[in-house]
Amino acid sequence: MKIRRFSVVAASLALALGVSACGSDSGSGSGSGDQKYVAIVSKGFQHQFWQAVKKGAEEQAEKENVRITFEGPPTEQDIEVQVNMLSNALAKNP
Repeated sequence: MKIRRFSVVAASLALALGVSACGSDSGSGSGSGDQKYVAIVSKGFQHQFWQAVKKGAEEQAEKENVRITFEGPPTEQDIEVQVNMLSNALAKNP
């Protein structure tokens, strides 16, 4: 069970990084000027792990002058909600 959970978390993080890397500066997304935008959709946000991820992302975003959003479903079992959040984030063309 722990291996499966780790795999899901790792896949979510890889997907978030992949989504942010695929964005372009000239997209029609909600980015402003030269500031890059990264959408982070986590597996959840209540767990201490995700709070640490959020804090680290916010700190690094400030250092790099990157605008981020961080969201996740109410519980880690709400996969459908997470997929919808990811689809909405992708629609913003990060």
